Amino acid sequence: MGAEVVFVSEPCCDYLGAQCKSPVQTAAAIRRALAKAVSGLENEPTLFWLHNPALARNPILAREVAEFCKRTRSELAVHHHDFWCAGRWGRWDDIVRAGCKNLDSAAGVLFGAESVQICINGHDRALLGRRAHLLSNPLAAGQPGLGRRRKSKSSTPVWVAPTRFLRRKNLAEAVLLARWLRPEALLATTSGACSPDEEPYAKRLRDAARAGRWNVRFGILEKSGAGGVAILLRSAEAVVLSSVQEGFGMAFVEAASAGIPLVGRALPAVLPDLRRMGFRFPHLYRGVMVDPQLIDLEAENRRRKLLFEKVRKALPKVLRARLGRFEIPKGAAIDFARLTHTGQLEVLGCDPQTAWKICRPLNPPLRKIENLAAFGGLQPTPWPAKVENTNAAYARRFLEIASSAFLKRQRFDASAAQRRLLRAALGSDAIFPILLEP
Repeated sequence: MGAEVVFVSEPCCDYLGAQCKSPVQTAAAIRRALAKAVSGLENEPTLFWLHNPALARNPILAREVAEFCKRTRSELAVHHHDFWCAGRWGRWDDIVRAGCKNLDSAAGVLFGAESVQICINGHDRALLGRRAHLLSNPLAAGQPGLGRRRKSKSSTPVWVAPTRFLRRKNLAEAVLLARWLRPEALLATTSGACSPDEEPYAKRLRDAARAGRWNVRFGILEKSGAGGVAILLRSAEAVVLSSVQEGFGMAFVEAASAGIPLVGRALPAVLPDLRRMGFRFPHLYRGVMVDPQLIDLEAENRRRKLLFEKVRKALPKVLRARLGRFEIPKGAAIDFARLTHTGQLEVLGCDPQTAWKICRPLNPPLRKIENLAAFGGLQPTPWPAKVENTNAAYARRFLEIASSAFLKRQRFDASAAQRRLLRAALGSDAIFPILLEP
């Protein structure tokens, strides 16, 4: 049976921060777009599949979709990839701008008490509650591309971070890993692009790379005819994944698909799902530990104190006392990812050989990776013998979830789910300053 696809484009559905219209005008434009999307199908059973409303990039869109569904007796499934209440505290201004007066009203708009909840990893599902459905990203069927790796024309080894500029990708750490573990390597990112709110971070990193003459190339695929990510990965020596946050962790899978070794941060919200799918990653680390003598500890803690106060004031009043402090104890080694951006650049400003010599005893997993990389012994991640999360399986699972939207069910407790997410995000162990800085 065929399917008709209708595209309706409405700029007011984009991020709220990019809107020129008032909230009232934005809401009206969204209502018109929704009516146009179902024109002629008003009497048909209809499901709206809304992606990522709880990131709060456009709470007006989330509210209008939910209200439209009520008016037309349509069903709504919301598919969560990220959450504002998992550390994106800057989104609270947009939530207030959209008309939410408090946390409970925000939860009702962003999650939806009468919608089907879908998430992409087991960690999020546990926090959302047992009424949420798990729908992880689909994987290609069969065993892709192992053994089809192509050698680079250059003798320079290339380590690739398959990403654009995003603070959560923690790209300064990818640079540090390449300089410490494979000094001969060029560290390349696939894209040099970024969104407007990431531009200050991206500019600082670009400027530091230029000033320090780092062996880095940002946006290696942006030249016309440069080829795709898969081709680049097959010519790389290793993939580097230094993210502090991921929803599903597609870069882990892309490295395995290309048959390329992956050097990556072990993300507790991501790895359990990938391991259940049969993936094993031999070159993971939990943190890049830095000796405090490499930074001005007093200056770093001053920056952290100012950042703490700034973030605390930006939070809803009811949450301010719950934000965990994140000063560095005197003499304690610290994970590079938990430094401010200035602190990270301070470490990268040190002579890499000297810095690695000082920090090497603190990093047993990285010492092992270094030894293997030096002798070409990094191992690719084997593709699982049986992949259950194929495109076809994903489609079947989605249809099951979509069908459940038309059955009678109890209301989802959006406020309780949001409280659990907030509790997990406000503790000191969940805080990474680079995500809180401009």
